[in-house]
Amino acid sequence: MAQYGIIRMQKMKKDAIGGIQRHNQREGKESKNKDIDKEKGHLNYDLVNQHNISYPKSIQEMTDERVQRKVRADAVLVSEFFVSASPEYMKGLTDQEQEKYFETAFDHLSEKYGDENILYATVHKDESTPHMHLGVVPITEDGRLSAKDFFHGKTKIRAIQDDFHKHMTSQGFEIERGEPSEKKHKDVHQFKVDQKKKELEQLDVQIEHKKESLSIYRASIKAQQSNENEEPPKKEIPVETPMTSTIPFKKDKVIIDKDDLDDLVERSNHFREKLNEEKSTSHGLQQNFNRIKEDYNEMVKQFGKTQQRLKGFVNDKDAEVEKAKKAMRAKVMKDFTEEKRSEIKGELKAEVEREVVSSYKGELSQVKAQLEDQAGKRELSEKKLAIAEKRLSNKDKQLEDTIQEANQRINIANEKLETFADRLNNSVDADYAKGLVKKNDELQEKNRELQGWKDRMIEWGKKSLKKIPELAESFFKSAGMEKEASKYQDELER
Repeated sequence: MAQYGIIRMQKMKKDAIGGIQRHNQREGKESKNKDIDKEKGHLNYDLVNQHNISYPKSIQEMTDERVQRKVRADAVLVSEFFVSASPEYMKGLTDQEQEKYFETAFDHLSEKYGDENILYATVHKDESTPHMHLGVVPITEDGRLSAKDFFHGKTKIRAIQDDFHKHMTSQGFEIERGEPSEKKHKDVHQFKVDQKKKELEQLDVQIEHKKESLSIYRASIKAQQSNENEEPPKKEIPVETPMTSTIPFKKDKVIIDKDDLDDLVERSNHFREKLNEEKSTSHGLQQNFNRIKEDYNEMVKQFGKTQQRLKGFVNDKDAEVEKAKKAMRAKVMKDFTEEKRSEIKGELKAEVEREVVSSYKGELSQVKAQLEDQAGKRELSEKKLAIAEKRLSNKDKQLEDTIQEANQRINIANEKLETFADRLNNSVDADYAKGLVKKNDELQEKNRELQGWKDRMIEWGKKSLKKIPELAESFFKSAGMEKEASKYQDELER
């Protein structure tokens, strides 16, 4: 039988989210799905959430945080993937292999559609064929909720199955590709109905095989019983006619050689062993027949139960579909005439087209304005940087000239002080000495002013040149502050 992987996708709008949550998290007390075994509910698990969550609340949080525009009332909120495999393949896997199968599929889908977009990944093992429901909230990288960008078009739908099959086989799962993507998409309920029909077909085939085996065993048992009822052919034991003169007779007894007697006993034992073997074989065949008969009766019983469950399941779904159709027909007939519907359809189409065009134009204008604003800011920053560099260069040069002039004046003052000291020591011209002392005081006052100006320049450099380390290093070197300049040199090296 074909062993193939299964992946299907279904888009969910706001009105379907509550029902999906109740089904996936088994929140309803009484489920209409007769295929669910409540005793196996503890085997279900979620690869994303440790506990049950509120789908609407989680979706709202995701869209509030990452979607920039207002979400439309009829937008697709969740695209749900149904992941499984053919029943015979899933049943052939161990529990650990099944877990690996679903984890591998989860890794593939989360990598393809974004781990941050995965809302849930619920594995159901309480139904006849284990499967996973994985929900994707289709938020694009540029902050839009758009299932159209994720899954629109036949090419993308076909790629879902192609990529899934390629990834799963590369991870060691020997499965064939699922149904061709050109076939009409089936929802999960219809898919489960089809799966049940396939299981019934397989049960039919198995029952036919069991019937054939049963017939063969019955025939073999009858043949064995008929052989047992027949008397086994008497095999004459050749006995040489003794000479009356050598073999004595005693009434109804005859005396034979010991070798002939041993041969007769050996043949009797051999026949007895053969008879026991045939009885044992017959008993084994009878037991095998009884076991196959029990298996056959159990399979027929299981077939009847499965058929009954499928019938109830199909009837429930047919009733739901018919109810939905009836409600839709009543609503349409009540609210709209044919002309009104056509008119509203045209208006809605025009409104949607206008809104889409307006949206794209608005987004395009925003992007264009942002680009122009960024370009203007960059150009302004470059101009400011050039002006700052030029001013800094001028300040640096002025500072160097001022420092050099101050040093020259200090040297001259020192020379004059030395001359004054010599003259003072020689007691020559006390008045001239007083004049020089006064001049020295003036020079020192001037020097203090220059030093204060230098300190202010250095303070300005520390505040204004933090973000321009290459200019700061040059500035502080010119000021003779090697330790301060080394800080910016270390930053440049980093």
